[in-house]
Amino acid sequence: MFAPIAARPCGPPRERVGIVDAVLSVLAWATLLVASGYSVLVSSTFVMGTANCRGDNGCNTDLVGPAMGTVWIGVLLALIAAVSGSVYCIRRRWYSFYWPIISTVVVIACLYIGAAIATAAGPQ
Repeated sequence: MFAPIAARPCGPPRERVGIVDAVLSVLAWATLLVASGYSVLVSSTFVMGTANCRGDNGCNTDLVGPAMGTVWIGVLLALIAAVSGSVYCIRRRWYSFYWPIISTVVVIACLYIGAAIATAAGPQ
C-alpha cells in the first residue's frame, strides 16, 4: 500500500554549495593570504626592536627567534588547516568559506603573540 518513510522521495536533491559560498570563499582566501603575508613580513622586522641594545641594558635578544617562530609556525599551521578543511568540505559538498576565516583569526592571534614576545626582547 504505502512505501516506508525512508523509501519515499523527499523532493529534488538540493545543491549544498552555491555561488554565495564560492564568493565568500574567494574573499576569505584573499584575506587569509594577505594577512599571512603581512604577518610574516612584519615578523621579519622583530629583530629591529633590539637595535638599541648596547651593553647591559636589560635586552633579551634570545626571544627574537621564538617570536618569529611563533608567527611563522602559526601561519603555516593556519594555512594547512584552511586547505585541509576546505578540501574536506568541498569534497562533501558542504559550505567551506569559514575555514579561511578561522585561519585568519589564528594568523592574527599568532602575530599578536609573536609581537608580545618580541616586545619582551627589547630594551626594558
